[in-house]
Formats: sequence, structure tokens, C-alpha cells
Amino acid sequence: MNSEATFRQSIELARMMANFNFLQGKKVTYGQIERFLKKCFGTGSMLIFSCPIGQFVLQDKDPAEVIRIGWNKRAYGRDYEKSTIDKILSRVFKEGQEERKKGQWVAETIDDKDFIYFSMGSFKNQSFYCLFERIEAIDEEVISLFINFTKNISSSWNRLEELKRVEDLIHIDDVTGLYNQRKLLKDIDVAIERQKKVGEDFTVLFIDIDHFKSVNDGHGHLVGTELLSQMGELLKKTLRESDLIYRYGGDEFVMLIPDVGPKLGKVIGER
Repeated sequence: MNSEATFRQSIELARMMANFNFLQGKKVTYGQIERFLKKCFGTGSMLIFSCPIGQFVLQDKDPAEVIRIGWNKRAYGRDYEKSTIDKILSRVFKEGQEERKKGQWVAETIDDKDFIYFSMGSFKNQSFYCLFERIEAIDEEVISLFINFTKNISSSWNRLEELKRVEDLIHIDDVTGLYNQRKLLKDIDVAIERQKKVGEDFTVLFIDIDHFKSVNDGHGHLVGTELLSQMGELLKKTLRESDLIYRYGGDEFVMLIPDVGPKLGKVIGER
């Protein structure tokens, strides 16, 4: 790659980084980064996906059972063939462990397309990755700078999430440790507004405990309280860290699952 093109890419990246506002929200941020990649680096669409930490071996499972695409799901099957992306996702977790440990990015050709993917870091029990098709030549040093930039953004988001968890303590149910009804009503409004603005789906699941009254009547309220507490722990273990769980009241629980439509929401509910 000639020095003039490298210099141009470096200037464009520096310009974007200098004017960037990561407080605008993840969806808006990802959209801004993708537009930059396409305009200045000539890439294909960008995907952000995550996987539970520790589940690096997919074995015979469909990648969709383990991996959740958190940004640009529309590109999965439209801009890119699903079979092509599934091959990459499988390789990320089966063959890319050494590269991830070293913090390196990986360039790989799949079905005659040149892809770049890299780890964006982790939060709680999830690892996050970025993937895009490299159509035009990109200087390797520029790619490394871009990746460090995205990792710094992810790290800043993680710190904000931790601060938010402290603020959310006023919205915690003291029996189950889950969010309370007040927090649910607030988060529902936010999810609806986000759906209107950026088209992000969400799923709401309602669950209650059958015959809970007979447990209280037959064994006492202390046993009933312990049952509610254990139910809260079970729901937290079943869902992902990014999914929101609330005690609505009594023996009723609500789950708000962002970026998930009805089909996958039904699968999660049955699980």
C-alpha cells in the first residue's frame, strides 16, 4: 500500500477519533463507526456479536444458538450470506483462541471474501467481537489504531455500566435482588423510544409461579420468600447479563430482552 493512501487513511481516522462522542449510545455509535469504515476504508457492512465467556467450542451446535448478533442483524443474510458468516463465527471460537489471547486481529478469506475480525473486549460474562469485509486495501498500522480505538470505547462503556449499576440500587427488589416494577416501567419507555428511533426490537416475557399461594399457606411466608429468592437466581442464570429481569409483584416476574424479536424471544421463554 502506497504512503499517500496510508497517510490519507490515518488523517481520516484521526479526524473521526477527535470528533467522536461515545456517550451517544451504542447503536448510534456503531452506526457512525460503520459509516466511517465504508466511506474512508471502503469496507463492507460491520457486525458486532457476542458469546458467553467460556463457551469457545461450538461443537455441533448452530452458531446462532450460542452467538448473539448485537449490531446490524439485517446484514446477516442480506449483505453477507448466512453460511459465510456462520463459518467465520465457528472459526472465531474454534480456531482463533490464540489470536484472541494475544489481542490480535485476524484477516481471513471465506467464500472469496476477505474478512477482518477482532475482540472488542468483554463485560461480565460476555465477550464482544467486531467483523467486517475488507474490500479495499487498508494499512495494517491503521487497522491496529482503529481496533485500539474501539476497545477504548468498549472499556469506557463498561465503566459507565458499572456506575449505572450503582445508581440502579434504588430500583432493586429487596427479596429477589431483581429490578422492581418502577424500573420496569422506566425501561419499557426507553425500549419503545429506541424502537421508534433506530428500529431495535425487544421482547417482554411474563412468568409467574404456579400455586404460590398454597406454598405460603402451607409452609409459611419465610419459605415463600426463599422460593422467590431462588426463582430470581434461577432467572438470572438462565438469561444473559444484558437481559433485564424484574419482580413485578407477588410471584410475578417480567423479562425485558433487548434486540430480540418474537421468534428468538419464544425460544428464550421456553428455555
